[in-house]
Amino acid sequence: MDEATLQFYRGHAASYAGWAKAPSTRLLDFLALLPSGGAILELGCGAGNHAAVMLAEGF
Repeated sequence: MDEATLQFYRGHAASYAGWAKAPSTRLLDFLALLPSGGAILELGCGAGNHAAVMLAEGF
């Protein structure tokens, strides 16, 4: 990885880490529209926080 990319990630790591901890309101709104116990295809894009919320909500 080039130095500019590394510097970007170093400079924004704390902000991203804080964002990843909070459940997305859009995700929660989406889950509320689904039938209880439904199945969701989660493609593994991201830090895993959304998958954890889906599992905790019974999907």
